[in-house]
Amino acid sequence: MALLWQKQSDGCHYEVRSAGQSVRLYSNGVFHSQWNPDRVFGDAVWDLLGLAAFPVAAALQGKRPMRVLVLGVGGGAVIRQLLALFDVGHVQGVDLDPTHLAIARRWFGLNRYRKVKLTAADAVEWVANYKGPKFDLVIDDLFGHSEEELGRSVAFDGLWAVRLSKLMAEGGALVINNANRAEFNAARSVAANYSLGVELTHPRYENLILALFGEAKSVKTAHIDRRRWRQSWSGSMLQLLESAGLPAAQCRLGLGYMERAKRVRL
Repeated sequence: MALLWQKQSDGCHYEVRSAGQSVRLYSNGVFHSQWNPDRVFGDAVWDLLGLAAFPVAAALQGKRPMRVLVLGVGGGAVIRQLLALFDVGHVQGVDLDPTHLAIARRWFGLNRYRKVKLTAADAVEWVANYKGPKFDLVIDDLFGHSEEELGRSVAFDGLWAVRLSKLMAEGGALVINNANRAEFNAARSVAANYSLGVELTHPRYENLILALFGEAKSVKTAHIDRRRWRQSWSGSMLQLLESAGLPAAQCRLGLGYMERAKRVRL
């Protein structure tokens, strides 16, 4: 594994390394994210962050491109995955760490996409002050990068849930990355207004991803049937993956994530 770049700043040591065709970001020695243009699915936890885009994209197909908000960009692996798989018209990425954004632009290739806007800002302040068009997919991946035990840097409480909900377009999805079961349960407990909640996991990671669909239980979710959510979601995945021309192994990997998915009570 070759060292491509490194920097020490504000108590954090950043490294960008290559492993074959992959580019990897390390923060204080912790493997942060990876992108390989030949493998849209990297068999890692960040694959799960983009899964909710499949039913959303299926509903939007032929209407307009998807609008995406990513809070906590890191190296930008999930953004590269979304751009590779879907008709995305605009991606807004927000990260507190300007070094992460510089790495995402240079080493993860996001500087090639005019449709991607990256902003160095506090996510809580950015969300509170945002006045623009709503987003079809909102990904909350707000984590720190210290040497201590990893956890969310912004608690997913009732106020935060309401603020993110106001950014979502009708029929959109909200995805929350949680480091452990306690964080997941806290997020689930304040998500009662959503139509459908799904737990996504990866066998090699402790993270628990909560994907939320719909604006209220009384409103039928536009893009996914709550009673047959797995069948509907998997069907949209298979169709889009095959149309994207992914190798069979990559399609199996993506669909395999759905086999472990669980509906959660909200």
